[in-house]
Amino acid sequence: MSYVAVMPYVHRPWMERAMDTCALDVMLVDNTEYNRGIMRSHNLGIDRMREQDADWLIVMSAAVRFGKPGGLDFLDQLDKYADYGVVSAEPVLGWHLIAFSRETIELAGRWDENFTPYGWDDVDLAIRIHHESDREQRQVPCDVRDAGKSHSLSLGGVTTDNEALMAYFVRKWGAPHGSAWDAYNACPFGDQCNPTGFWPPINGAVWNGPAPREEP
Repeated sequence: MSYVAVMPYVHRPWMERAMDTCALDVMLVDNTEYNRGIMRSHNLGIDRMREQDADWLIVMSAAVRFGKPGGLDFLDQLDKYADYGVVSAEPVLGWHLIAFSRETIELAGRWDENFTPYGWDDVDLAIRIHHESDREQRQVPCDVRDAGKSHSLSLGGVTTDNEALMAYFVRKWGAPHGSAWDAYNACPFGDQCNPTGFWPPINGAVWNGPAPREEP
């Protein structure tokens, strides 16, 4: 079992405290000078997962603090549930420590960077996984906790326009966050020509390409 773990951060002390307790090999995405956003940061993790032909993509928050195993107990769970599509750790918040199988990512597509810097991106991806993957999902116990109920970027004081992001979410899926699964479009923007992973390009980039936005 091979993996790529990715952690975006904009607040270095939070990242350093997370890594002090971590035994995993983590790809740290530094957003302190140029804020790519959570979506672009996670997509960089997908790029590396593909380059290394890894089995899992693990997404982490800088709010995570591991116990004595340092996260190796989470890896043990991935070995145990190798046939599952998504494995998340409890008791941490939401997707603060979660693993996606390579197959799940290839079916559902990359993170939609139009939700930058963060917000509703997890629900967006969950809808796509629901439509495309029939693999089971599992929540597993892990010696881990949250130091703050916050996302990796908002820990550094980054804010987002929730109203604008929600409006985009509704345009994309035809229903607001919290609706039943059958209320959402089967295809993004209700267009059967769009694959599940489709999202409009940013800065003229090609959809779902390896570099959705240029960095300065």
